[in-house]
Amino acid sequence: MSPLLDPTRVGEYKPGSILRVKMVNFLTYKEVEVCPGPRLNVVCGPNGSGKSTILCALCLGLGGQPNLLGRADDVKLFIMHEEDSAEIEIELAPKDPTQPHHDIIKRHIIRAKGRSNAGASDWYVNDEKSSHKEVKELVRGYGVQVDNLCTFLPQDRVGSFSGFTAQSLLVETQKALDGDLYGDQQKLIELESQVGQSDRTVQTTEQKLEQLQKERERLEKEKERMEEREACMQRIELLEKKNLWLTFDERRARAIDLKREKDTKKAELKEVMRRLAPLEQRDQFLQNECNQFKNRINQKEQEIRAENVKKDKLMRKIDSCDDEITTIAADIENIETVQRKALRRAEMQQQKVEECERVLNDLPTMEKLDAQHREASAALKQAKRDHDLIKRDYMVQHRNMQDLQEKIGIENRKFQKMNDDKARRREAIFQRDQNLAATYEWVDANRKLFRRPIFGPIAIEVTTKSQNTAAYLEQHVPSNTLRAYVVECKEDYDLLYREVRQKMNLPVNIQLVSRSTQPVHRIYSNGRMTLMKEKHGVIGYLDEAFDAPGPVMEALKASANVHAVLVGSSRTQESIDRHGLLNLLSSAKEGSSQATSYCIISAMNDKSYKYTGQVSRYSGKINTRVDEISAARMLAPGVSEERKNAVKESIAKLEAEYEQNRPIHENLKEKFEAALEVGKQRNKCVEDVKRRKNQVSNAKIKLETAQRKLDDDIANAQKDKSAEKKRNQKKLKKCIVNYTSTLKVISETQERIMRLTFAKAGMTVKDNVISERVARENAQLVKERAVAQALQQKLEEIMHGMNQIRSELRNLKEQAEQHAPLYDSSGQELPLKEQLEELPESVEEVGAAIEECRTKMQGMENNPGVLQEYGRILRAIEAAEAERDKVANGVSNNKTKLERLLHTWKSRLENTIKEVDSKFSKYMQDLNCAGEVVLAGSDNAENGTYNFKNWGVEIRVRFRQAGTLQVLSAQRHSGGERSVSTIMYMMALQELMSSPFRCVDEINQGLDERNERLVFKRIVQNSTLAPGAVTNDHSGQYFLITPKLLPNLEGMDNPRLTALVVYNGPYNFKDCRDWNVPKLVERAESKKRNVELESADGETDEAEEEESEVEVPAPRKKKNKSRP
Repeated sequence: MSPLLDPTRVGEYKPGSILRVKMVNFLTYKEVEVCPGPRLNVVCGPNGSGKSTILCALCLGLGGQPNLLGRADDVKLFIMHEEDSAEIEIELAPKDPTQPHHDIIKRHIIRAKGRSNAGASDWYVNDEKSSHKEVKELVRGYGVQVDNLCTFLPQDRVGSFSGFTAQSLLVETQKALDGDLYGDQQKLIELESQVGQSDRTVQTTEQKLEQLQKERERLEKEKERMEEREACMQRIELLEKKNLWLTFDERRARAIDLKREKDTKKAELKEVMRRLAPLEQRDQFLQNECNQFKNRINQKEQEIRAENVKKDKLMRKIDSCDDEITTIAADIENIETVQRKALRRAEMQQQKVEECERVLNDLPTMEKLDAQHREASAALKQAKRDHDLIKRDYMVQHRNMQDLQEKIGIENRKFQKMNDDKARRREAIFQRDQNLAATYEWVDANRKLFRRPIFGPIAIEVTTKSQNTAAYLEQHVPSNTLRAYVVECKEDYDLLYREVRQKMNLPVNIQLVSRSTQPVHRIYSNGRMTLMKEKHGVIGYLDEAFDAPGPVMEALKASANVHAVLVGSSRTQESIDRHGLLNLLSSAKEGSSQATSYCIISAMNDKSYKYTGQVSRYSGKINTRVDEISAARMLAPGVSEERKNAVKESIAKLEAEYEQNRPIHENLKEKFEAALEVGKQRNKCVEDVKRRKNQVSNAKIKLETAQRKLDDDIANAQKDKSAEKKRNQKKLKKCIVNYTSTLKVISETQERIMRLTFAKAGMTVKDNVISERVARENAQLVKERAVAQALQQKLEEIMHGMNQIRSELRNLKEQAEQHAPLYDSSGQELPLKEQLEELPESVEEVGAAIEECRTKMQGMENNPGVLQEYGRILRAIEAAEAERDKVANGVSNNKTKLERLLHTWKSRLENTIKEVDSKFSKYMQDLNCAGEVVLAGSDNAENGTYNFKNWGVEIRVRFRQAGTLQVLSAQRHSGGERSVSTIMYMMALQELMSSPFRCVDEINQGLDERNERLVFKRIVQNSTLAPGAVTNDHSGQYFLITPKLLPNLEGMDNPRLTALVVYNGPYNFKDCRDWNVPKLVERAESKKRNVELESADGETDEAEEEESEVEVPAPRKKKNKSRP
């Protein structure tokens, strides 16, 4: 327990009242501890000293949120400046005054902790760690309501009370008086909502039942058709089962026929095989005899082939001998021919030698040609030296001219690049905004993805006509608009936003404009514009001072109204200063009395100004704003005119230098070309001499070659060939002998071949006779074999057919027994057998019956869902009827509960409001005013609907005798009237309230002196009533916070009133217990005596001055003025 708190008075505090409040680093308090009294507490102090801080501490320390105070939304803002944390400690009065333990709630607020209000605080109850929820439950147990303006009215929420609707005032009143009343109203609202919802549910269910009944009637016809179709399907199923047994019987009859056919074919095959045996034996004998003759014929053919091989070998030998004889004879004859040819070649070569000698004699001598060559070479060397000298000078000059041309080209390209303001401006903008550069890079690379052309950023699409225009436009148009992109369709807008903003996470501004260009609507008529141009120096509109693509211009018109901004000159500024141009611009249009907004730009010396006039929505007057226009940055030209002029001058100097050197260069070029031509002529002379020297050398070589060939031909013509001729004749004789002997061997071989051929012919004749007999016998055998093979094949087919039919019979019987069983497991007939016997007895008739049923079904729509839907409808009808009955029973029960609860709640509420109205009327009469509190909405019940949420409490007041009672509102009553009414209403509630304490902050401000005295008197009377049987049985604690009080207020001497005076400053006591009231009184009395003595001394001095009639300043009086 705090030493400031008197333990003997704890029993006077109502349970839940504030015993003590301690604040550390909280708003204006470094550290303070406040112990309020059990009844009325008047908190006084200068503005800003920290009075309302006590209420803030109470609200936040008892679990309230910052927004209840109307000051801030974050609890961290209540921490003292330059401190890291704050602490609030509140000690509550116990429910049992005799118990030593009191509930102490502590809230530790940490600036660096958490993001939310709750997360930034640590809670403690009786020095044990707790939670916000547990603190709120503890406070609610004491009946404390810091969120109710009827019990807790902070300074910044005073105006909110009179702004309450009747419904909100009823809610707050019920919470303040009796929480059960508010809970009952919420239950009534909920029950009424349930009843209404149930009524609507019953109505909806009835409508649903009606629709279901109609749907059932519609589906019954469909159901009958589906049942008929189902009967057809069942008959088809029986017919198909009958067809299974009929098919089985037919296949069984076919199997019996095939068995009889198999036995017949077996007998026929046996007879054929009996006739075939002797024929095969005779055929085998003839085949063997024929084979013997063929073997002998083959042997003779082999002997003939061997003799033919020998003959072919001898024929090749004859051909070889013939070739060799021909070759040797040719060689003998060739020897003579070669000698004749050699003589002829020698004669011809002699002629060539003579021709070469003649050509050589016609050419000049080599010595003469050498002399000519030396002269021509010397002349060529001299011409080359002259050419090199001229070439050196020419190349130097030529390189200088090329350097000048290259420099001129560089400067021209540099100048062209400077003139591209759009590119320079784009580079400057993108250097300052990297995100914009990344956005533009993506847009430029993906333009083909957009449906329409995309423009932007707007800053690089605009071309201003002057530097001043760029400054005007940049000052008027927001920078976000200048960075925006312009699209012409919603699809392009969505694409750009999705790709850039959502996927790339880059900021982007997009403006969507219409495809068609809208006509420009000027705010001034042509006549008025002409007048302003002639008399006031207006140049035109801002949109006429720059160029931009159509969509970009439309975007600037829509977002910045550039078509409505006037651009003026220095004359315009003079008209604004002296001739009232702004009044002319703001004057009302014809047919209207309302002033007109305007925007105009003017210039004066080197500065420009923008005048903007806006019409006030409240007064209808023009509010003018003047802005000085600074130089453009974003829209500034890329390169200054000075730099461009410098480049122009550099180009002009280089071109002048080039023209100056051109004659020198052309002269050197002519000399260089002339020297080059002389060198070519001298070189041609040297080449001619070389060519003639080569001719002489070639002629000598040809003569020597011709002489050698002549000597060789003469030697060949004089050779002796007789020995070679004899050798060839001897070879020829030998070859003829070989040829003759070989012809004799060939003749003998041919005779043997003829004999073998005759023998083979005889054997062939006999073989042909035997072969004919074999063919005849074989034909008969083949015929019989064909018959046997046909019978065998037919028999195999019959066997295959029987096997297949057996398999089919098994399958058909299994299918028939599976799908249409006629007998059960014990052999007893099933009802299906009798049903099938009534059906047709042939497959054709059954097929016709099936086709008839299917044809009938084709006229019926196959809708199997109809039966399911019909069943679903029936179930839905049953469910809807059950739901209707259930909801109807619930409605009846809820109406019974509502009527029972309504009677209790309404009677209690009406009694409470009646009591509050009685007190409020009395309090207002004491102020010579009138007032009443009325329960509104209780008489508006229609058709059993009470609209409990629309019930409310209306405070009706009258402050003048001639007036009538009117509902209290901020629109109808003054601030003082609202304050008086609010205080009186709260006073009327005070004795009925369940909350242990109430707080009102500066509600007496704005009252006149009379009302303030009466209000204070009422507060003292209601808050200091004598307690009941127990000392804490009273209306509870009351906090009245005010910066000042009127003197001599009635009730200030009431012993149940506690005055808390707040002084907060650097010269206060560190501990309030250091305050010594007797010492203060003693010092005050001493100071008063000193002042009286000084006043007496001053009167004596004045008398002396009158006697001496000398006007001199009184030093003691001066000293008194300087004394504190």
